[in-house]
Amino acid sequence: MEENVSENESHPQPPQYPTPPYPAPAYPAPQYAYPPQYAPRPDHAHPAAPPAEFRPPAGYPPIATIGRRIGGFVLDMLFYGLISATYSLPLSLASEAESNLGVAALLDAVSLGLDGVLFVLYFVVPTALRGVTLGKLCVGLRVVGEDGRVPGWGKAFGRQALLYLMILPCDIPAIICAFTMRSEPRNRGWHDRAAGTVVIHVR
Repeated sequence: MEENVSENESHPQPPQYPTPPYPAPAYPAPQYAYPPQYAPRPDHAHPAAPPAEFRPPAGYPPIATIGRRIGGFVLDMLFYGLISATYSLPLSLASEAESNLGVAALLDAVSLGLDGVLFVLYFVVPTALRGVTLGKLCVGLRVVGEDGRVPGWGKAFGRQALLYLMILPCDIPAIICAFTMRSEPRNRGWHDRAAGTVVIHVR
């Protein structure tokens, strides 16, 4: 017992000082900023719903109705068929009566070539220069570019070539195209959308 007391006396404990009452530091209240408002990314933005009806601006020509467009198309096919019959029918009869296969093939090639020439002269040239064909003139329609001007050679040829491809195998693609025109604000067919053209009323 005496040994423990002597050890405590040889190693005294450090004095315990009272802690003074320091005032609490006056820190400013934390300022919490609201999260920044970022603009939505273009790919995340909700696209605006397409207009149910195309409303042309003031001064814009009236859009051709589907019924009148079909009427002009039927007239064009009638006029084109009558003109092509003036050479295709005689050439076809001569080809069938020809016993020489080479000559018959040549006559068929000539008929096909004349069809191409007639296609350009009847459809492409007047559409490029004036925006009309004989059938469209009869029903008061005109083809224009999306800027309201005459289509020009590139749009006229592309438009008529696509239309020709739709009616070449059969009339089913052209019929489907006519039905899909109802869902387009400006009553445009596939060939119009691809070529960037619009059919309008002129009278």
